Amino acid sequence: MVLLEAGKLPHKNYLNIWNLSELRGIEVTDAHVELGSLTTYTEIQDHETLRAEFPMLCQAASETGGLAIQKSRHIGGNIVNASPAADSHAGVAGV
Repeated sequence: MVLLEAGKLPHKNYLNIWNLSELRGIEVTDAHVELGSLTTYTEIQDHETLRAEFPMLCQAASETGGLAIQKSRHIGGNIVNASPAADSHAGVAGV
């Protein structure tokens, strides 16, 4: 969006994926933990199992941006952005 607003990308049709519930949430099973790409940093921090089993992941999520960013931005968007200045901590990005 930064590049689009700066006029460096052509205005085309874009798809808003924010309301796709399939990309949201945290699923925990005996075999794996799955974070949807629209999972926010706050959701990571608040998840009881993640806090117990992956405390460093939760700490990394708490150190990414300010509170407004943690509540509204998601891990998939940060990784796809691919800006070194905006990348999540390795603990979050490597999930």
